[in-house]
Amino acid sequence: MKKIIYILFLTFLYTSFVFSASSFEETKKSAEQGDAQAQYNLGLMYYKGDGVIKDLTEAINWCRKAAEQGDVQAQYNLGTMYDKGDGVEKDLVEAAKWYRKAAEQGHAQRNLAIMYAEGDGVQKNDIEAYAWSLHVGMNGENQLKEHLEKKLGLIIQLSGQKRAKELQVIIDANKQKNNSEEVR
Repeated sequence: MKKIIYILFLTFLYTSFVFSASSFEETKKSAEQGDAQAQYNLGLMYYKGDGVIKDLTEAINWCRKAAEQGDVQAQYNLGTMYDKGDGVEKDLVEAAKWYRKAAEQGHAQRNLAIMYAEGDGVQKNDIEAYAWSLHVGMNGENQLKEHLEKKLGLIIQLSGQKRAKELQVIIDANKQKNNSEEVR
């Protein structure tokens, strides 16, 4: 019985390795052809060591290629890597840049709001912080918005609400652009 379990285990390991290797090769081929989703997935494979030896330099490289093509998850992850110094030197200005690109597509708004509230990587700006926090609240998380409301005066809140409406136009336009690109 132990022999059978051992053989099954070895078979599982072998097929997992073969599947990961072929999946890696297919993903790499698509990524090299410019497919943003494949570039992001390849970056994740390098980041996790999934089907390939873990390589943070390659992970950043492929993630950046996808992010530059507008892949929102790649933009968010690249922002996080720079924010935490994960695989790259910590750079809050670069983190804010990628968080903003993702936030303008409806993702990472909380991260960007906090950066504006704290002045991390961007000039401290309570109006921008509050405006982005309103978008976070639209996604079901109200703690940041409530914290800023207690901290800020009414004039800043009103200015932030106006700015939030301006940001919504940007977010909606990006979502519409992404939806029309998916249809093609």
